[in-house]
Amino acid sequence: MLNISSRLCLVNLILVLLLLSISCGTVTNSSPGTFNNADSDQWAIIVGVGDYASLDLDVRYADDDARSIFARLEPIFGKDHIILLVNSDATKTGFTDAVYDWLDPNEDENDLILLFLAGHGNSEYFQLYDSTVGSHGNVITPSELNTCLGILESKTIAIILDFCESGSYSNDISNDGRVTISGCTEREKCWQEKAYEHGIFSYYLVQAFDHLHTVDINNDQSISIEELFTYTNLKVTSEFQNYPPPSPQHPYISDYYEGDLILFTYSFK
Repeated sequence: MLNISSRLCLVNLILVLLLLSISCGTVTNSSPGTFNNADSDQWAIIVGVGDYASLDLDVRYADDDARSIFARLEPIFGKDHIILLVNSDATKTGFTDAVYDWLDPNEDENDLILLFLAGHGNSEYFQLYDSTVGSHGNVITPSELNTCLGILESKTIAIILDFCESGSYSNDISNDGRVTISGCTEREKCWQEKAYEHGIFSYYLVQAFDHLHTVDINNDQSISIEELFTYTNLKVTSEFQNYPPPSPQHPYISDYYEGDLILFTYSFK
């Protein structure tokens, strides 16, 4: 994930937000009154690395991306059903322990699993906090991630990746029952935006949780990973058309789930 300087002054930013509001119609952002209990358990591992132990990498907002996703999921999944790993907690051991020692013993075939990774990466690996130059010992390769997913009993798995070239991971981790949404295609970079204090993809992903009426395309009071992607993809694509960074960014989806993969249902006050 790469950083770019703020591209908009305050006036232009206000104008852009107004244009986005007009293009989507005027929507009152009503906060959900309740999230309905699912018939099965929901589990999540949220990982964000903004500061690395020994790598000089500028992905300052990846940890904030992870914390914001955690904050949106906590009232839905429950605090005891989410592990948040940011910066020094997001080591190779921390990640594998979360999968093998916490998630695997708790989940079963009827449960929903969500995995979120944000930080520095490419088509060959995602770098964890203790990654070092010249060594791939403390990274997650696509094949390693597929192995982690393969030990799980769950038949319903949503994977969200926000790092450069993350679209390439679908070549290895796509399988029945899994939906992967990536911040960019296999040859693109994922950009950050100083004005948002987030990665651009994660910024709109977080925003989606605050605009459920807009995200819920079929108005069935349930939110699928496909609906989150549709919303986020539209926002990211529109932004890059109007104010492009040095290179484009196109979110990508790999969907091997039959029907819509529902993350949660909700009721408004």
